[in-house]
Amino acid sequence: MFLLIISFYFLITFQIHAQVAISEIMYDLEGSDSGREWIEIKNTSSSDIDFSEKVSGDSRWRVSKKSGNHQITPFGGGDKLSAGAFAVIALDPSKFSLDWPNFSGIIFKSSFNSLNNAGETVSIKDTLTDTIVSGITYNSDMNAAGDGKTLALIGNNFSAQNGTPGAENTGSSNVQSQNQNTNQNTDEEDISSVPKTTIEIIAKKSGLAKAPISFSSRVTDPSKNILTTGKFVWNFGNLVTKEFNQNQKVKNTYDYPGEYVAVLDYYRNASDTEPEATARLVVKISKAELQISNVVNSSPEIYNSGATEVDLSNWILTDSLKNFAIPANTIILSGKKLIFDSKITSFTNTNNFKLLYPSEEVASVWTGKIVPEIKPEAIAVVKQVTQVLEKRIEPIIETEIKSEDNIIEINEESLPSADLLKASVADSKASSNKNWFWLVGGIGLLVLIGGVFFLSKGKKDEDFKLLD
Repeated sequence: MFLLIISFYFLITFQIHAQVAISEIMYDLEGSDSGREWIEIKNTSSSDIDFSEKVSGDSRWRVSKKSGNHQITPFGGGDKLSAGAFAVIALDPSKFSLDWPNFSGIIFKSSFNSLNNAGETVSIKDTLTDTIVSGITYNSDMNAAGDGKTLALIGNNFSAQNGTPGAENTGSSNVQSQNQNTNQNTDEEDISSVPKTTIEIIAKKSGLAKAPISFSSRVTDPSKNILTTGKFVWNFGNLVTKEFNQNQKVKNTYDYPGEYVAVLDYYRNASDTEPEATARLVVKISKAELQISNVVNSSPEIYNSGATEVDLSNWILTDSLKNFAIPANTIILSGKKLIFDSKITSFTNTNNFKLLYPSEEVASVWTGKIVPEIKPEAIAVVKQVTQVLEKRIEPIIETEIKSEDNIIEINEESLPSADLLKASVADSKASSNKNWFWLVGGIGLLVLIGGVFFLSKGKKDEDFKLLD
């Protein structure tokens, strides 16, 4: 319990074989960190240490992190570190020299894949004895997070100070006074209590095949600050990946129905090999069930026969001569229809409509015949003919169909004689033939009128006349 409290309020530091000790780290610089992090070490033994020494062909000394053991190789100022002397292990020595132009000490190089700004365990390992000789566990709550300061060993604990690479830390006591009884197994050091960077994918959980879906994200550091820069790597689950150095909206199109897992990895620095945070989202993709169900007066009607509503934002309606871009947030509910009025779309004298996905692939084609526009003059004529037919057809309905009030109970005594029935049937046939003549004639007249106006629909209003 005591150790957990110490690790939360200060930092875990340890040293086993008092040969090489970590004395200072720069893990989070102002601005971009890329390649600029460094670790200061001190030779706490009484003899020189040769950092060019090899073990099985590789460097004896390593920077050890969760990501692996990374070789330390001499870069500038010499190979040997004298007793009591300091050296800097830089991720990118050239960038270190730019940041610290007055530094004249020993520089070693190690590709330790950046230092995690949220916190982690960093150690120095001697591969000759296969032991950890020094290390620390830190987190961003201990300060020195992007403010230009370093974490420096002062007394038995690390605290924030202005950087002093290659020199004693302000107020520092002998580095050998570090706690030597701390657990040696630092590769598996538990830093679960360290606040972590969090990431969230913001997108709809369902969509349509061949229609793009917008994705965005929200990344916050342990202090709840929103992070907008770094490396953002998307995998949309359909073999499509995208990478950005800023947090931005991105669109992806799924060509086939199904369920896909979208994954976003966030790296604080471009050189990091392990993500600082990861998020995932399951997206269900369905087939678009839209049809052009009718066309009236150059106004197509679109029907959604699917089980869910459809957002037609950026879809395209075309007659092959012109395109109409459907406005954003145009939604057709499940089982409903939407008419695209020609007064708005400006389509005229056409029925050759296609509905296109935003990618311009064809979603639906109208194959039926156009419903002709009925002229006002024609409406007046049809109304007159209808009134005449109603007068003729009404008696037919009254004589051929009996109402329930006129139904009587039939018995043998009320039945007429056979001769009387024959005469009645003959009279009824004669009457019915006359009535059906008017009915068929009226229908034929309506068909004739419809044909005349269908053939003349292409004429302009001022050219249209009714002949007596």
